[in-house]
This record gives sequence, C-alpha cells and structure tokens, in this order.
Amino acid sequence: MGNFTGPRQVRLKSCSIVSPLRGNNPYDISTYVQTIDIFESIFQNTLSAQIHLYEADALQELLPIIGVEVLYIEFETDNPISNEPYSFKQTFRIHRLINQSFPKNDERMYTLELVTPEFFNSVKMRMTKRYHDITASGAVQDVFNRITSKKNTVPIEIESTRDVIDAFIPNYTPLQAINYLTMLSRTTDTNESNYVFFQTLDKFYFKSIKTIIADARDRAREGNVPVLKINANQLTGAKTI
Repeated sequence: MGNFTGPRQVRLKSCSIVSPLRGNNPYDISTYVQTIDIFESIFQNTLSAQIHLYEADALQELLPIIGVEVLYIEFETDNPISNEPYSFKQTFRIHRLINQSFPKNDERMYTLELVTPEFFNSVKMRMTKRYHDITASGAVQDVFNRITSKKNTVPIEIESTRDVIDAFIPNYTPLQAINYLTMLSRTTDTNESNYVFFQTLDKFYFKSIKTIIADARDRAREGNVPVLKINANQLTGAKTI
C-alpha cells in the first residue's frame, strides 16, 4: 500500500466478476465474500490472491465460472495523512476454483485463485528479440509494454541502469525476459547487480535491492515505518546484512 504502511482497518467497497459469457456485465459478489488474501513479494513478479466465497446462488453455473473471468476489487482504508479515506482498486483474472465444500444442502463454500492480468498475458505470449545499444532499464520498459493493456494500465517505476547491453531474448515469456534482464542490470553509482522486478498494490517496480533498502531507511528516519534493529555480526559474522 505504498506509504500507507502499518496495520489498519481495510473495508471492502465492491467486488464483482465480469464474464464474457454474460456480455461482460459486472456481477456483484460482495455479499458472498468471506475473506480475501492478497500476496506480494519482491521475489514474485506479480501479485497473487485468493478469495473465499460462501453462497447459495450456484455462481459456478449461473455466470458460469470457467477460468476466463475478470474480478474487480475496490478497497477503502483510513488515510493516515488526511481525514479523507483512501481507496484503491485491483484487477485479477480468475485462475481456478479449489477447496469446494457443501456445508448445507444448497449452500457451498469454495476458493477462487487469482492472478493479475499481466501474469495471464505473459503466460500466453512468447517473444524473440535482440536488445542492442540500449540500457537494461530501457529494455525492461519495452518488454513491460507487451503485457499491459489500455483498459488496465498499471504504472511501473523503473530505476535507471548502468551502461548499454547486447542481449538476445530466445523465445521467452515477457516475465521470463524481464527476469533475465535483471541479471544484466547494474546500478548507476556502484555497479552492483541486485535488481528485482515485482508488483505491489500500488504499481510495478524494477529496482535494485540497494535502493529499496535506502528508501526504507529514509522512511524510517521520517518515522513512517517501524524498524527492527539486529546485530548482523552475531548472526552471520558479517558487518552488515
């Protein structure tokens, strides 16, 4: 959630499924939602999520749910800076339905596994291309443009890289190509190779771990995030972690 860090109450404003078999008309499923789990990590390219539903309307047959649907979620949370609530939205593709059970005769519980549209677009696509006389960060932007759409434009923050590259992408998916480019990337000031490509609820990031740590340290000095202090030497024998 970007700068809105720390535990706080989150309210579900809306949750709807759009199915091409129903003319792409949104179907509100907010009343069926039990829990929503969204997972993000700097070691995963895209978000993943699970939504747990309890319903008696047989949505699987009504919509139906066959794995081609889009799910839109809108949340609202308190803004720590102003009194106005902060809203954010996320779009997912339904990957599969799991863990179905029938607590009562006409009622059912199940879980929908969700992936981002960018992940879905990357899986169904392959690319073969040579990047010559261009920085790794410039190549990443070009690859990223292949998996975004005008209907669902997700911002990306790209940290500049050092020098130009000469690389060949041999029939990779776009996300595989970006992961390959992270290995070729060097920081502009210290010439370190430690870039990662990942997604949060705010945006995509192509950044060096060095910059991620520096940004977190700056926010900690401003009092925006909690800091856990450890003695690195006692843990590993190294001066720092």
